Amino acid sequence: MKKKVLIVLVLLIFFDVPLLFSEPKEISSIFTRVFFRREGDLEKFSKKIKYVRPIKSMGFILNYKYPYKYKELCVKLDSLILRVEEILDMHPVGFKVDIEIFNSKKDMEKYFVEEFGYRKKNLIAYYVPSKNKIYVRVDKINEHILAHEIGHAIINKNFLIKPSEKIQELLCHFVDVNLRKKHLEDIPY
Repeated sequence: MKKKVLIVLVLLIFFDVPLLFSEPKEISSIFTRVFFRREGDLEKFSKKIKYVRPIKSMGFILNYKYPYKYKELCVKLDSLILRVEEILDMHPVGFKVDIEIFNSKKDMEKYFVEEFGYRKKNLIAYYVPSKNKIYVRVDKINEHILAHEIGHAIINKNFLIKPSEKIQELLCHFVDVNLRKKHLEDIPY
């Protein structure tokens, strides 16, 4: 009996199973709170998100006192949010969104089933308006997918009466397409 218990404990430690049941850690920036379970996931997430410079409003970000260890990621996220706000021309007051990072497809799908009661395959990222939270898979995320989900968050915060899902998808697709533009004049309206 003791051998079986020992083997189970070793397997749990070896395969990081306790991480599935542990409370996520958190870092904060000006516009986000990022939840993660492992430092490695946060590092992967930071590498996957490329820096996108906002066109106008950058000064206050450079002077903000970010946690030193995570400064690069926080600047990337806040800059991306400012860029999405510029593209949509929506600047909701007091905007802040939560982002939760999942390590794998399996972890994200398991959480989705527990949260919503049904299965959805091939999820990379999604936004839940009632929680004001973006859920992302660290192995497939990039700045365009994240900008799309941030677009949903900004739209939901900006409008008192929310646009339909189709209109939101069109606006978020507009963000995807125009994220690469260097000047506001290049963004069609």
